[in-house]
Amino acid sequence: MNRLHECTDSRDIRRFCADEGLISPGVSCVAGYVCQSRGLRVPEMPCPPGHFCLDGTSTSDATSKKTKNKPYPCPRGYYCTHGVKTPISEASNFSTPQPCIPGYFCKSGSETPHGQGPCPSGFHCPTYAPGVAKVCGPGSFCPGVANTVPLHCTPGTSNRLVPIPTYSNVCMERESLLTILVTRCRGSQRAPVL
Repeated sequence: MNRLHECTDSRDIRRFCADEGLISPGVSCVAGYVCQSRGLRVPEMPCPPGHFCLDGTSTSDATSKKTKNKPYPCPRGYYCTHGVKTPISEASNFSTPQPCIPGYFCKSGSETPHGQGPCPSGFHCPTYAPGVAKVCGPGSFCPGVANTVPLHCTPGTSNRLVPIPTYSNVCMERESLLTILVTRCRGSQRAPVL
């Protein structure tokens, strides 16, 4: 039996046989790819979007409980296209996770730069924490969607007395706070699950 035959007959599906004359069991499946068939000459399947694959990945099923050699979800705040090989981002290297578009948020496992969509009203997705939605804090507000920085409340207004994130998209005068709260609570919008 020749060595290529030994390599292609290997029971270890995490490996591939790149050339003749290799010693069994071949070469470990390279990062960014999935080797889930025996006897491959080259890795054929890139890591699925929304995930990264380390060396030796043997299934494209990220939920598999049969092996630890599976795709892992892309980190929160980033997105992963096909063939991502590491959880560590490198600017403009699409074989690594890339930061979400400013003003958008990405939960773990995001596949596109838009992630789950624009930062909702009352939140901002800062450039120092790409793709992560943060509540607009006291003394500021975040109107509309896709905010990258909170806006400061104008003198004489505040949102500090409104602790619920759904109300951090407005600044209000102190006297009208109770009226606005009662009005807003009747048709209350709910905070998004981030």
